[in-house]
Amino acid sequence: MNETNIFYQLLNLKEIDYKTMLTLTSLIELLINKNIISKEELLRKIKNLDSIASQSSGI
Repeated sequence: MNETNIFYQLLNLKEIDYKTMLTLTSLIELLINKNIISKEELLRKIKNLDSIASQSSGI
């Protein structure tokens, strides 16, 4: 792989990451605004999943 190809792939990943984050943020905002979930429920779930991931990885 040459440097140009690697650079292009990194730019592509950055764009995909941005679009994924934008989509996720939009979905979360809609769920909260429609009172489907609360910010507190979301934070509890994030902490729970982070705890499980930390235990699995040994962090």
